[in-house]
Amino acid sequence: MSGTSAPADVLADLWARGGLPAEALAQARLTGADPVFPSSFPVGTAAQTTVAAAALAACELGHLRGMPRQRVEVDMTAAAVEATGWFSLDGVAPELWDAFSGLYRCADGHVRIHANFAHHREGALRLLGLDPAKAKRADVETALLGWRALDFENAAAERGLVATALRGFDDWDATPQGQALRTQPLFTIERTGDAPPLRLPALAAEDLTRPLAGARVLDLTRILAGPVGGRPR
Repeated sequence: MSGTSAPADVLADLWARGGLPAEALAQARLTGADPVFPSSFPVGTAAQTTVAAAALAACELGHLRGMPRQRVEVDMTAAAVEATGWFSLDGVAPELWDAFSGLYRCADGHVRIHANFAHHREGALRLLGLDPAKAKRADVETALLGWRALDFENAAAERGLVATALRGFDDWDATPQGQALRTQPLFTIERTGDAPPLRLPALAAEDLTRPLAGARVLDLTRILAGPVGGRPR
């Protein structure tokens, strides 16, 4: 998805990649425009089109079970905000990020460290020569000024840690990872075995507004993106 792609075109591409019937796209209505958040990426378009694709797919499943096709309307700002969450404990919003997670200046650029898991936090601190029991964020800031960003990224990767150097778009495209991703589709569906098709059961009268009624999904993902992407809506 490029930064100039129209949301309708992005949705159509997602839909086609899934092998779903093109006529269903006429039921989708997308409103709003990027930017909805300050970002180098069209995050509003990404949120809107993926939410719309999931909703439209659910409606299409309902259509296969006897429901008429339904209209799907998704506002970009609403979709982007829905992808976040907010809660409090005893009226206090908890800190979602570890004190050591975040962006740091290096000798020649910046790195971002993910330290929300204890082993990642302790590993990053030890890599910097710091005592995890005593280190403060200011100590990390000082230590990283003696590192080149790519050197720290590579050293962290060798230790199984989560830290990335910030790059421009062209610099990212030149990396082995960027070059590999350019040859890959956004997603693939892999058939893991042959079996005769199963006819979907018709919906009961009380379930005519619930296209996924009776369906069960086994989700074996973990850590944020998988469970969030797989949750029912």
